[in-house]
Amino acid sequence: MNIHQKLKLLRDDDVKHILVATFLSPKSAYELCGKYSIPIASCYRKLNLLMRAGLLSVRKRIVTRRGRVVRLFEANLNKGHIHIEDNDIRLRFVLTLDEQAVTQDWETIEIL
Repeated sequence: MNIHQKLKLLRDDDVKHILVATFLSPKSAYELCGKYSIPIASCYRKLNLLMRAGLLSVRKRIVTRRGRVVRLFEANLNKGHIHIEDNDIRLRFVLTLDEQAVTQDWETIEIL
C-alpha cells in the first residue's frame, strides 16, 4: 500500500473512529462496532486494511472462557493533539508511514 492509498484510507469516518479509539487504549472489534455502530464485517475489513497499511497492530490476544480468541487492536500513531475551541474538538495526529511522518488533521470527531 503506497502513501496515497494510506492517505485515502484516512478519509473514511469509520477508520478515523477506529484510530482515535485505539490510540487511547487497545480495543476489540466488538467494542469498536458497539461504540460506533460499524457493521462487524465492515469493521474487520477496515481493521485488516489498517494493519496492512501499518497504522494498526494487534496489541494483545485474550482467550475467553469459551475458548474464543479476541484480539485487542492499538493504533500506531506517534503523537496526538486535541484542540478544543467553542465546543468544537479537533484532533491532529502524526502518523509514521514507511518512515515518512505525515500529519493528518481531522475535524470534529467523537472520542471515547
